[in-house]
Amino acid sequence: MADANHGAGTPDTPGARTREKVSEKLGVLILERGLLSKDDLEEVEHRVQWLNEPLDRLILQESLLEESVLIGLLSEVSGIPVTTSIHTEIDPTVVDRVPARVATHYNVMPLREEDGVLVLAADRVFDPKEEDQIRIVVGTHVRWKLCRPLEVVECVKHYYGVGIDTFLG
Repeated sequence: MADANHGAGTPDTPGARTREKVSEKLGVLILERGLLSKDDLEEVEHRVQWLNEPLDRLILQESLLEESVLIGLLSEVSGIPVTTSIHTEIDPTVVDRVPARVATHYNVMPLREEDGVLVLAADRVFDPKEEDQIRIVVGTHVRWKLCRPLEVVECVKHYYGVGIDTFLG
């Protein structure tokens, strides 16, 4: 398996994290660790192509791996660190830097600003196009932390207020 720190870019740059590269590395790691059989992984990969959904999304939706295991694997293949409790990391002064529609659409939560870079928590690895869209909207470079999907949803509801369920569907 290729090292997550090599390739089209470093793990913290969009070029290193295309959906296809992340899915490929994730699949290899899942097989190496014996977390799914080759046949089960191939079935999921066929659905990935048919549904045009990322591998990690389908694995999570179909409960093939525990959330915490999947987030850890995504961290390994992408180089994005995991945070286990975003509630304790949120600086309320940066919440307004990300519009509610963006937070809910992408399921991201602003955590803090470090050296002019906005740190966002997310439940997935974004492709370069999505990262660029988010960066343009927030008006600055972003750095990522991975966390459980439900934790992001809960924080978005808490910090963006009542009525956010409308955005969440």
